[in-house]
Amino acid sequence: MHELVYFGRSIPWIIIDHTPSFRKYKIQHHKIPSSYEQWHCACLVLLSHFTVELPQIWLFHPLALYFGIQTSVPFPSVLTMLGQIAVFFILEDTWHYWSHRAMLYGPLYRNIHKLHHQYSAPFGLAAEYASPIEVMVLGFGTVGSPLLWCAATGDLHLLTVYVWISLRLF
Repeated sequence: MHELVYFGRSIPWIIIDHTPSFRKYKIQHHKIPSSYEQWHCACLVLLSHFTVELPQIWLFHPLALYFGIQTSVPFPSVLTMLGQIAVFFILEDTWHYWSHRAMLYGPLYRNIHKLHHQYSAPFGLAAEYASPIEVMVLGFGTVGSPLLWCAATGDLHLLTVYVWISLRLF
């Protein structure tokens, strides 16, 4: 699901980047990522997804079951889901902000975070262009927020997690 949503939402922007009539709307219209740069970025992101994010996704389910995630009917109400997802956004955004700030510190920047800032003109796929350590650290905020919620409240449904991940990718 993650790959479908992540790459599915990036495809229209890749097409727009290669359409000359849209370039006048870019803030950095003179810095257009080449097809090679986008391909190289996509390959590293895919490698990261399969070697770093996939283990986190696989571990999420048994951990969530341990903490009492619900997987059967009845589904939670829309209001319950919206409330939980709002909490996840706040937790994940806070985690991401402070982790990203920490990564800007000298040794962490040079050894871990510098790769993320390789592209001077950002494009959709470059959002997750990062070292495996950074992907793991930042990914904890995404999967850790629902796990913490489930551990603390015992009230979480797998459907809510699917909706959360889909919304978070946009």
